[in-house]
Amino acid sequence: MNTAANPRRSCDWPKAARIISGTRYLCLTPLLLASMVTAEPWRLQDQGLPGWLKMWGEERYRLEVMDNSFRAVAPGFDQMATSRLLLAAEASGEHWFVGAELQDSRAWWHDDRSPLGTDDVNAGEFLQAYVGLRSRNALAAGDELALYAGRMTLNMGASRIVARNGYRNTINGFAGARVAWKGAGGSRVQAFYTLPLERLPDSTDREALLDNDVQNDKSTRDRVLWGVELSRYAIDEERLGDLYLVGFKEDDRPSVPARERDHLTLGGRFYDETGPWQGELELAYQWGDAATAPPGELPGSLDLEAWLLHLEVSHVFDGVSQLRLYAKYDFASGDSDPNDDKLERFDTLFAARRRDFGLLGLYGPFFFSNISSPAVGLKMSLAPYLKFETSYRPAWLAEKRDVFVGSGIRDREGRSGDFIGHQFDARFDWEVLPRQLTLMFGAAYLNKGEFLKDAPQAPDNGDTLYGVTQFILSF
Repeated sequence: MNTAANPRRSCDWPKAARIISGTRYLCLTPLLLASMVTAEPWRLQDQGLPGWLKMWGEERYRLEVMDNSFRAVAPGFDQMATSRLLLAAEASGEHWFVGAELQDSRAWWHDDRSPLGTDDVNAGEFLQAYVGLRSRNALAAGDELALYAGRMTLNMGASRIVARNGYRNTINGFAGARVAWKGAGGSRVQAFYTLPLERLPDSTDREALLDNDVQNDKSTRDRVLWGVELSRYAIDEERLGDLYLVGFKEDDRPSVPARERDHLTLGGRFYDETGPWQGELELAYQWGDAATAPPGELPGSLDLEAWLLHLEVSHVFDGVSQLRLYAKYDFASGDSDPNDDKLERFDTLFAARRRDFGLLGLYGPFFFSNISSPAVGLKMSLAPYLKFETSYRPAWLAEKRDVFVGSGIRDREGRSGDFIGHQFDARFDWEVLPRQLTLMFGAAYLNKGEFLKDAPQAPDNGDTLYGVTQFILSF
């Protein structure tokens, strides 16, 4: 294709990225055969690399199908196939390091109305490209202090505010600086100032997304994310704590319409990871300013005040099954009155949701925003390399006049009730080749409640059925 005739394909190195993407499939068969013959996982790191160089990678393919969508605008039956290649390298010395990571995320086999976006497609992109300095015993015996600059990924605590995504087909990227300290006892402190990367092509350019176009992601000073976190602080011999403060500012701009936001999020997480009984509590409070109008319109200013709660208790049984039973409750505030000068809907920022809400991808109805939902479930090993997880979750809107974020559906009068429905899901993970090749099979059923049946724009169909299968090859 003639890229000069198409301004959307406007990066300098897409040809190299497409060559990498095309030839990577040829490497899968010999890699798998090598693992089967040696009974050991094949690793780039073990292929005679010098000690100062580390390399690793992962290839994932996923196939999803869904019937009776719960979204306002979506086909009744939908399907999608996605792939994600991650390839990373880091060179380091005693006091320095430099690294890079390539992400190639693509999607196919979708319908005209499939919810295709930048969470599915980000082809041929340098997710990370950083340099850094490292010092040991910098502030105390046995500690480590590191400074990063460049493109990077970020993760905080349980990933409910800022995260490096695992399940989603694309990963949040940031450009800026980060300082991280790790004490000899395990306590950690990090501080960062970054410009979140805008994944391209953006969601308004559907044709480019359908073509899996290679475009360079970009950062702008119109979007700034900064934060400070103390994590894994030992409260006593069993309990640990995290504390964090995160600031985010985003301005509307003609090229990429966005919600104007300028707010702070203060939170704490307290958890016990030892013994048969384990627990977790996370609270976050969010305040500042937000826009009153949709993207592209002239906004006024709203006072933002919102909060989040996660509470979980689990019991781990002795034995080879490693059975874990858990009960949890998730709450994130919604906007109680769409006509006043306040906004109370919690902003999900750059969170990851798999840990709390189960299967996502083409499905994924729940966010930490305008939701009140308990859940019960279990995790166990059915065999040495076969794991099983299942859960049941009923869900309500925290505020029935606010939007159900996962669907885009809203009843501003609140006449459709607040019950979203009952979710049942299950997942099997099978390590076909230990630490090399993992297969996953999953399914979810959403028994729609009154809100998803009666609200304006709610699709007139039945309950949602979802199935997914994927394999992950680590090398």
